[in-house]
Amino acid sequence: MVKRAVIVAGIVDPITMISADAAYRVAEIYRKHGFEVDVISGVMATRLPLFIALLKPASIICYFGHAWDDMWMGDEVLWGLVERDNVDWLSDTVSVAVPACRSLRKLGLWAVQHGAVSYIGFDEDAYGGFPETDHNYAEDFIDCWVQLYRSLAIGETVSDAVNDFKDRCEYYAERYKELRLPNSDFYSMAMMWNARHIDVRGDPSARIRDVPSAFKFRFSGLPKTFCPVLMVAGVAAPIVYDYAKRRGWI
Repeated sequence: MVKRAVIVAGIVDPITMISADAAYRVAEIYRKHGFEVDVISGVMATRLPLFIALLKPASIICYFGHAWDDMWMGDEVLWGLVERDNVDWLSDTVSVAVPACRSLRKLGLWAVQHGAVSYIGFDEDAYGGFPETDHNYAEDFIDCWVQLYRSLAIGETVSDAVNDFKDRCEYYAERYKELRLPNSDFYSMAMMWNARHIDVRGDPSARIRDVPSAFKFRFSGLPKTFCPVLMVAGVAAPIVYDYAKRRGWI
């Protein structure tokens, strides 16, 4: 039995570059706490790499990136990384979509209905921060996101970890009021917004647990998972055939 974390970070724009930075920090924290860790980021944050990573059961799945009510977007182009047709990929895990907008509305509910132990996410759009000339707000938002995952890594319950996140957001919100910098009022509001709109579906008393290292195959979502592979093969096959024929190989 092992503890295993699968960490997924979509990278498609400046804010997801910042959230990916947080993902890499979380990966290091989990490694230091003895977890097996798989990181899927950037152009690899698509269905097939996630499908392969989840052939071994995960204790926790951590998603950083864009999301909507009913999906994690990742770096997918044609459809969502995780949506209704493959939401059971989250079964038997603590699944966390922070930072990611709105996914608690539908996807979090579906995840729990399909066997996820707990799901942490936002029920509204989530705010992030950027480095400003007078203060690096990005580091503060990263600190809040990382705090949530750190609390889970050390064995706190899902609800306690969420409360730690809220406390950290509230700390920065109050600090920004004292700073009185040009954008500090906005970022104070953003921190409080994130604290108000994070919540849990499923078991709030759950903790990350050990999982068997056995192979686990999932049949759901396979058409969308392998469709890009078949599309590439369909385009490449006649090109390869023509090249081989001109070279006299066939």
